[in-house]
Amino acid sequence: MQQLKNKLIQTTEGILEVTHSNQVWQIDHAMLDTLLTDEDDKQVVGRPYITLVMDSYSDCVTGFNLGFEPAGSHEVALALRHAILPKHYGIEYELQQTWEICGIPEYIVTDRGNEFKSERLKELSLELGFILRLRAFPQAGGLIESIFGKINKEILSLYGGYTGLITEERPPIKERTACLTLDQLERILVRYFVDHYNYQRLV
Repeated sequence: MQQLKNKLIQTTEGILEVTHSNQVWQIDHAMLDTLLTDEDDKQVVGRPYITLVMDSYSDCVTGFNLGFEPAGSHEVALALRHAILPKHYGIEYELQQTWEICGIPEYIVTDRGNEFKSERLKELSLELGFILRLRAFPQAGGLIESIFGKINKEILSLYGGYTGLITEERPPIKERTACLTLDQLERILVRYFVDHYNYQRLV
């Protein structure tokens, strides 16, 4: 792994100096720029949300959760569970590398969304022993914001149903070309994180 420089993260309770992996994780959400279909009748069912967990030292993705529900405390807990536990994938994922990043961080840094200030997350922090911190400034979440853009441009733009920057209107052409299901997108994202995004940061 390449030598990394220490990073500074400003929180509402002071500055965290990031010196090693699994010290500080960050979590954020986004609605992805694609329309997904139902597995049975191939009808459009909506745009998915992703909750992403990233390691601030290596910039690697440690875990995520994908679904159609707007991100809340439940989705945060599922993403954290995926990040913390060892990850095992079958041959259907066609992975060339292994997703070895797991464990419990010392700190988790988030924005000030209600889901991050929930009793559920506070209980998890006490049970698992990590410390919750809030970003001092919204722009401090640039690490995760940048990967949301990469997912949309480098992956989703290659498939039918890509909406671009559209938020409310859904042109008929986009609905007609939608072809991915939630399960298919999950496999695509796992391959992207493991074989491309994380691998580039670990070699």
